[in-house]
Amino acid sequence: MYLLLAVILVVLELTYEGLKFKGKTTSSEFLEMLFLGVVYLLSFFWITASVHPPQAWQLDYPHNLWKIGVGVISFRFGCFDTLLNVVRGKKWFYVGTAKVYDRTVQKILNAGMPIGFFRFIQFLFFIFGSLILLYGNTDKILN
Repeated sequence: MYLLLAVILVVLELTYEGLKFKGKTTSSEFLEMLFLGVVYLLSFFWITASVHPPQAWQLDYPHNLWKIGVGVISFRFGCFDTLLNVVRGKKWFYVGTAKVYDRTVQKILNAGMPIGFFRFIQFLFFIFGSLILLYGNTDKILN
């Protein structure tokens, strides 16, 4: 279930980012508002315990919460850039310059790392994050 939630959040973020780059600001702002609303509401409900999630969403082992965080970060790092390039109609190896993250990746690539190798590392993070999100509520992974 954690993987499903991560996919939904990444798709919402990708869609509003892609629409923003294509100049469709009204649609982009609406989806960004929806994305942030989901994030804020889930956070609020979790902190206040005002809504009880289904049993499948509850952590059987509370000490595994850190795994979910690592899984989400790995999953997003692994797929977001490449998928955003697809949404924007750019080449898969395109790296922008608008954000600090983009400029950091540019420095790494300018230091000699091939873009294909960098995308391969991202793919490994995608697989790793997906596995953690699939099995993060168990003691089967990362123990």
